[in-house]
Amino acid sequence: MKPVFMRYTKADIINFVVLLVIGFLIIPNVITSDYWYTSILIPWLCLTLAA
Repeated sequence: MKPVFMRYTKADIINFVVLLVIGFLIIPNVITSDYWYTSILIPWLCLTLAA
C-alpha cells in the first residue's frame, strides 16, 4: 500500500508551500490592521484546528 502523500506531484507540494508562506508570513506582515486578526484570521484558524 502506497502512502497517501506519494500521490502528490512535486508541483503540488511546491504550490502548497508557496501558499503556506503567503498565508502565514507575508499577509500578516503586510496587513497591519487589527480587523484582519479579530474578524477574519482568528476564526479561520480556529476552524482549521477543529477540522
